[in-house]
Amino acid sequence: MSWPRALATWLLIVIAESIHGTIRQIFIVPVIGDLPARQAGVLVGSVIIFAIAWICIRWIGARSFLEQLEVGLLWVVLIVILEFSLGTALGYTHERMLADYKLAEGGFMGLGLLFMLFAPALAARARGMASDSLAKTLGWLIPVKELRNAKSKKIHYFRNDNCRRFGGAAGMFTGNAR
Repeated sequence: MSWPRALATWLLIVIAESIHGTIRQIFIVPVIGDLPARQAGVLVGSVIIFAIAWICIRWIGARSFLEQLEVGLLWVVLIVILEFSLGTALGYTHERMLADYKLAEGGFMGLGLLFMLFAPALAARARGMASDSLAKTLGWLIPVKELRNAKSKKIHYFRNDNCRRFGGAAGMFTGNAR
């Protein structure tokens, strides 16, 4: 995995989100208001983040779920530092900046950050890169055993034989309910 490439991808996300935010402020806020525009902006921003992650995930080289999660965590930490630094520089109060993260007050930014955390893993899965990596990563949480399917040469992870017989975790780990 390449950390410089993960950082470059984050910079691309920041540029795209800055353009998105500018367009939102100029065209959407006057029509629907500030809070609804920011709420809609989280959804549109998540689509932008996913699209960039989908384009760049192979280039970044994060192959395992854990590496993809590390990339997502890097992005989240950097974006929070950037937002609060920029917000302070622009004179926003801490209450105004934190309002975007308070779900009870209509702020969806926390959900956007949660999506950003998992965006590399979701993009890798969408590109066919992460078929078994989740099960391998969860191996330290849930004891699993590896079974090879001779026909498809696909590795299946099961917690125990009962899961294999009755579906259970098999569908979750392989995407194939039995």
